[in-house]
Amino acid sequence: MDTIQDDFGKETLICEIERTQLASSIANSTAGFSNTLTRLPSKIDLFKKSFSELLKIYEEVLNEENDFITKRIAHKEKQAFYNKPEAQAEMDYWNLFETLTADQLTALSLGKDPRIVTLDKIKTMPEEFSFKRIYLDRHALLLQSLFKSKLEISMPEFFKWAKPKNLTLPAAIITTSKKAKGTIAEINTDEALAYMAKIIAACKPSCMIKGRPNALAIGKLIDSMAMKHNKGASKFKSFHKRLSKALKDLENK
Repeated sequence: MDTIQDDFGKETLICEIERTQLASSIANSTAGFSNTLTRLPSKIDLFKKSFSELLKIYEEVLNEENDFITKRIAHKEKQAFYNKPEAQAEMDYWNLFETLTADQLTALSLGKDPRIVTLDKIKTMPEEFSFKRIYLDRHALLLQSLFKSKLEISMPEFFKWAKPKNLTLPAAIITTSKKAKGTIAEINTDEALAYMAKIIAACKPSCMIKGRPNALAIGKLIDSMAMKHNKGASKFKSFHKRLSKALKDLENK
């Protein structure tokens, strides 16, 4: 009988120690930000709770701590270099490249500029940053499949491979790839017109006014040439308006 009472007493003591330790753990590990604890009049009240009550409080506090840590990491990552405006990719520019490397395609497929968001830089980021895991996983996938025997591939080749895999891709890269699907010359037709206008103006002083190519003068020159060769109605009416806009856009770049 004494043995049973002794064993019961030991178990009771152990339970009380565990209860007290759990209460102490809750009181000391929350760093004062727990909403659960602020609802209690005092941390001393924790030591009056039963073990089951403490377990419930501990679970609530643990969830709050995890949520706090997750938000803190997200806040820090938001300030990372790859989330800056200058790190976002200009897809029209990159679609002009005939081929791209694994590093470049990894960054572009995540909407980032490969000149800024590089493999070496990403490797230096904290392990808990989600973009680091996403980047490294995407890079590894590309190396194991598309780049097994190649150093560079084309953007259309990448899309052909990515489509059946349902990879998450930024809307900008999908939109520009559709624009580029026809002829690459279509991408920058107006910019090419602007450069040609500059060449014409440099060779023909009458097409240069105040040191700048004049769209109207160049348009008339082309129009008269078209009239001569077509012996009738010109196909270049109002061409100077488009040329004027192209020149303006080029100057604003």
